[in-house]
This record gives sequence, C-alpha cells and structure tokens, in this order.
Amino acid sequence: MLVVKVGGSLFNLPGLAPKLRKWLDQQSPHRILLVAGGGGIVDIVRDLDQCHGLGNEAAHWLAIRGMQLNGHILSALLVRIPIVGDPLKWLADGPHTSVAVLDSHAFLRRSYGNSELPSSWEVTSDSIAAIVARAVSAHELILLKSVTFRSQGNWAEASQQGQVDPWFGRTVGEDMRVHVINFREWSA
Repeated sequence: MLVVKVGGSLFNLPGLAPKLRKWLDQQSPHRILLVAGGGGIVDIVRDLDQCHGLGNEAAHWLAIRGMQLNGHILSALLVRIPIVGDPLKWLADGPHTSVAVLDSHAFLRRSYGNSELPSSWEVTSDSIAAIVARAVSAHELILLKSVTFRSQGNWAEASQQGQVDPWFGRTVGEDMRVHVINFREWSA
C-alpha cells in the first residue's frame, strides 16, 4: 500500500495525466491511494482569508474543500479513477481497483487523525497525506512535488526551506518511509 500525494503545484503541468499514468503503472502491484494537494485553489482561499479575515477554522475547511475539488480533477484526468472518502473501506472491499483518489474532506470529517491537526496555514496537504498514510498503515508515503528535495528526512530543515509544512515532521513520525520526487523533472 502506497499513499501518494500529488502536489497542487503539479496541476498546471502540461501532460500531467499521461505522465502520472506512466508513473503509476511502474508502481504495480501496489495499491495506491492518491491525495490531491491544494495548489492554486488553496492559494485563492489563503488570499481571501488575508483580505477578509475568514478565521482559521473556516479557512482550514475551505482549503480542504480545495483539496477535495483537486481530487475530483485528478480523478477526471486519470479517466475516472474512483474517489473514496473511507480508504479503510476501500482497502477492505478488495481488489476492485488498484488506484483510488482520496476525498480529503470526507476523510477528515470522519476524524481519522484530524484532531492532531490545528486549523492553521501551518498544515498543508503534506501533513494530511501523512495522516492518511498512518491511518491506512501504508508502508510508504510518496510526495510528488515541483521542487527537488534536499533535506533527506530532516523535516525541520525541509520545513524551513518551504519543502514541507511545519507540522509534517510531527504527523509522519519516525518509522514511515517517505520519498519526495520532483515530478516536473521525473522521466520514465
């Protein structure tokens, strides 16, 4: 089982769908749960929060709705890969499909670890993907991003460099394998 966060910054990458399909094919026979990042949609929420003072709780859940919308976009790009709100049920249902997209809003509303996360801009889809990976006992978390990762597991340093959010080190724990791939530079 792999949890793969598809960074929101990748949604404007030309050819994302065929490139991602090719990458996913190379991960076989793993079951893969994709977590869509927020990207530009969440940036709009951030700007509106700064302009109007939406408040931490409202901005947090609107940003998660942005991730949910990007999940639907990701499903459409990958030709209707199923969207699941309860990944444990998806796993228990058996091998109907080897890849699914997480409905982040539904997942977090079920409180799979959401109580660990503050309603704050210090939490991004990186930490949410880590919570998901722990909830489904994934053996690996892969972060597909638009940056080259230089911190090699030093999450505090990676956070200071803007490569992961400040909560990521707390949510991922020490025992989970994490790989960060600059997907803009990846080639088969």
